Amino acid sequence: MTMKRMKLDFSWDDISKISQSFDNKGRYDWFHQTKFGSIAKHTWKTDFLTSEVQFFRFKKDNVVGILCDLQTRCPTRFEMQDGDWIRFNFSLNLDMRISSPTAGIIEVRGGSGRIFNFPPNEIISESIPENHSAKYLTICCKPEILDELNLFKSNSAPSPLTLGNGAARAAFIHREFSLEPAIKQNVVDLFELNETGRRRYFKMESLVLDILYLTSDRLNNQGPNVDRKFREYPEQSIVEAVETYLLRNLKATPTIDVLSRRFGLNRTKLFYAFKARTGLSVSKYVFLQRMKKAQKLLIDGDLSIQSVSEEVGYSHQSNFSHAFKSQYGYSPRELQQNPNLVQN
Repeated sequence: MTMKRMKLDFSWDDISKISQSFDNKGRYDWFHQTKFGSIAKHTWKTDFLTSEVQFFRFKKDNVVGILCDLQTRCPTRFEMQDGDWIRFNFSLNLDMRISSPTAGIIEVRGGSGRIFNFPPNEIISESIPENHSAKYLTICCKPEILDELNLFKSNSAPSPLTLGNGAARAAFIHREFSLEPAIKQNVVDLFELNETGRRRYFKMESLVLDILYLTSDRLNNQGPNVDRKFREYPEQSIVEAVETYLLRNLKATPTIDVLSRRFGLNRTKLFYAFKARTGLSVSKYVFLQRMKKAQKLLIDGDLSIQSVSEEVGYSHQSNFSHAFKSQYGYSPRELQQNPNLVQN
């Protein structure tokens, strides 16, 4: 059967123009825009393929991409350019031949993850066989944005950030990696989202950024600063260890970034796993534990209010007193004078 060739005349800087490449034979199922970015779903039915494509652009993170579910009826070839974007592909099922002057031929089969950096002006050809059902996610980022997101910092892995400036930016990079269960599940969750409107936007953003963080962990092998004893722990065991660590360090609680590096779990994953276990965010959990400890110390009566405030991580007594009263409805001094307030 004759190959159907299509040149996708669009830029990741304005992915909405991709619809013009399909001869205006598609329709928007929905479109939602916020001041933070936009998401949309577009359906195409042509004589050579049927596809449902979700677009996303997260302006504050400068991250764009597509979530694609397509069925080809004949061999199909797309031609495009990535410009100065670094591309991440996550395929649940995709048979594709990618070719370009610098890359040569790359065969993509089944489910896998890949990171690409093509020279900005290079034409990329992507060929899909006939009668093929494909599901895949593409995320595109600028090198400086990956840096801002603290991705790919490890010295133990090649970094696309080295391609950020000058002639080095014209270099080609391709790296394949397996889809670990957590990455694959997030991609599946994107395809199965039921939320609409604003809730869908923020849910998509959360999942996409989590996929990037998980990919960073995967490529960097969790980095050089992870405590060895936590590298092979199941996720739940790590969260239990984090909880114990926080209870022992209420006076000087580490930030979520420090916890992430220490226990080898990316920030987004740690946030959701911790909340699933405790029902609270890390910051809310720390606040409540500090208040409980302060309550006990005040009832014991061995320390002044200033000493209690310092013991639970407050350098200013006034800030501590305000937080304590907002939590319990009575001040630290009132509790010292009447310990029975706890029972009441």
